Amino acid sequence: MTQAYNSDGIIQGLAGKEGTGFYTDFRGIPVMGAFRWLPGLQATLMVEVSESEALAASIEAQEANIIVVIAAVIAASILGTLVVRQIVRPIEQLSQTARAIGAGHLAARAVIKGSDEITLLAQSFNAMTGQLQNLIQTLEDRVTERVRDLTLASDVSRQITTELDSEKLLSTVAELTASAFGLYHVSIFLHDDADKILVLHQGSGETGQNMLTAGRLFSLDHQGLVPTAARTRQPTLSNNVHDDPSHLTNPFLPHTQSELAVPIVYLGQLIGVLDLQARTVNRFREEDIRLMTTLAEQIAIAVQNAQLFHALQGALEATERANAVKSSFLASMSHELRTPLNAIINFTKFLLKGKMGTINERQLDALDKVKTSGIHLLNLINDVLDISKIESGSLTLLVEEDVDVTSLIEKAVSTGRALLEEKPVEIRVDIAPDLQLILGDKQRLLQVLLNIVSNACKFTEQGHIQLRAYQQSGQVFISVEDTGPGIPLHEHAAVFEAFKQTETGLRKGSGTGLGMPISKHLVEAHGGHLLLQSEPGQGTTMTVILPVRSATLELNLI
Repeated sequence: MTQAYNSDGIIQGLAGKEGTGFYTDFRGIPVMGAFRWLPGLQATLMVEVSESEALAASIEAQEANIIVVIAAVIAASILGTLVVRQIVRPIEQLSQTARAIGAGHLAARAVIKGSDEITLLAQSFNAMTGQLQNLIQTLEDRVTERVRDLTLASDVSRQITTELDSEKLLSTVAELTASAFGLYHVSIFLHDDADKILVLHQGSGETGQNMLTAGRLFSLDHQGLVPTAARTRQPTLSNNVHDDPSHLTNPFLPHTQSELAVPIVYLGQLIGVLDLQARTVNRFREEDIRLMTTLAEQIAIAVQNAQLFHALQGALEATERANAVKSSFLASMSHELRTPLNAIINFTKFLLKGKMGTINERQLDALDKVKTSGIHLLNLINDVLDISKIESGSLTLLVEEDVDVTSLIEKAVSTGRALLEEKPVEIRVDIAPDLQLILGDKQRLLQVLLNIVSNACKFTEQGHIQLRAYQQSGQVFISVEDTGPGIPLHEHAAVFEAFKQTETGLRKGSGTGLGMPISKHLVEAHGGHLLLQSEPGQGTTMTVILPVRSATLELNLI
């Protein structure tokens, strides 16, 4: 095997040529040969006969008849004809047969009669061709069978990965696997880690239901293929259960001849065992073990996904219930608190106006603080009520067709100036004269503007607050720009999160962090957007973008 051989016939044959001729073979002996390249086999078929053997009769006749020239010529002609018939024609037939085989006709055979060496060569050639045909056919059959099994396993895997109900998932696996692979029975046992047992959860067909009713289970230290596969975490096979002492007879499955138990494992954790049983001896091959092991891995992932989905669904339902209870509680408490608080504020106003008798300066100052604090507390309660309605989806808008944005801005500016009486901060207003009346909830839009302007007044200690309003492309833009401390980029998201405040807001020590989340929701409910632009030391700009006519609000017109 370590020696390379060479000749003219070998060189031409490996070069993809075919033909016959005289040449020196790899042993250095002159031969008569025929060669042909077989592309299907990537090999060259060669037939060679030594010249001394092939032409021996001719040489002997020439020497014997050298005196009689005419007789020698006649004898040579006769001998040449015999040589052609006996040697060249069989070789040509072998060559033609080789070409047919090379073209893919594996059933082709060389038909040569006789008892010489060429006939023996032809017989050997035919035998080799028959073996080659059988080998290729066997390989084709096995490839076809393997492709079929892989396709079936893929179909089973695809169907089980779309099922998130554990019971339906296991039932689907058992039935599909049994029918797809023509098995006698398929069972799926799940591992109970607390009791160290394997409990049957699904079985194929009516037999599976009978086994479920009987409550079939195994302890991990029991005899049988299923407990063994669970203990070893390796596939356990018995291709003839009657000769296997480790096999445990199942009265529900009297016709079992072969059994394969494959552990279902996820990230090293035993999930269960996939048990496959067949009516024939030697049903399971190495390819089947590998295929079913892959299928068991898919089952493990699908079972884990189903369990995680079930747990997540339960947690989500619990969260939704808790959120509903919280929203209901906040809404109820907000209503309950607002009634007495409004009474406190109103009675305080009566006292301030002197309707219940004369009060001195100190009492006046204290009552004014009570009123201010009461109004602040009422605003906080209203915010809590609003956010609870938003979270529960019960916040509704009272939509009107003729909301005057200019009027709302003026009211917000008036409130802002009152808040800035003791600060060196100027409010500037630039409202375009051509603003259209828009579709919206007037009170809610005023609430948004008051929240934004109040925030600007609260955090701006000096400088100015600039309000601009203009219309463009069927939308109204309202921006509030201040010269306050600004907000770092990493805190922008917190501005619109309920009950969260920026570091600056925390230092101020007031508010619940609900104003901007509520405002954002109200603006978006109008089909608009609330944008934030801010950097530390560069102030803050809040921009409200509202459509003049929102298709969503058209349905809510009062």
